Amino acid sequence: MQWSEVVKLWVFSYIGNIMGAAVFALLIFLTGLFTDASVNSFLLNVVEHKMNTSALELFFRAILCNWLVCLAFFIPMSLKGDGAKMFAMMLFVFCFFISGYEHSIANMCTFAIALVLNHPGTISFYGVIHNLVPVTIGNLIGGVLLMGFMYYFVNKPFLDVIEKGKDDSPQ
Repeated sequence: MQWSEVVKLWVFSYIGNIMGAAVFALLIFLTGLFTDASVNSFLLNVVEHKMNTSALELFFRAILCNWLVCLAFFIPMSLKGDGAKMFAMMLFVFCFFISGYEHSIANMCTFAIALVLNHPGTISFYGVIHNLVPVTIGNLIGGVLLMGFMYYFVNKPFLDVIEKGKDDSPQ
């Protein structure tokens, strides 16, 4: 796969996730569950905090976030039993949840819900952009550098054997 194809996939995936977050927020809004201030105050407080955190902190939280999310995918693949796989995934998801790290796609949903609610002026589209730009870049670095290249490097001897086998095979 060429890098141009990868970037195209990322862009379409990102746009699709934004549209999905908007639809999800609308569905949540239509349930009427967030009309009471006592219910939505926690969500709005979290969103306000995410929108007012420094870009540098968001960036590094996002790098660690996607590293953790990728570990949650790759490590269970190497385990044999379904129970062990589920436990490992749940452990990583729990770590992600309690860490306070930043994930662009998860934030899209959180922000979309907050924006359709009766929210304070501290929650805005500017805050969304302030968060999503450094978080998206950090997520890409965490996934590509910390996991993608490292995973390739660790598996390179295996990949070289496969490639050598292709070269030796009769045509």
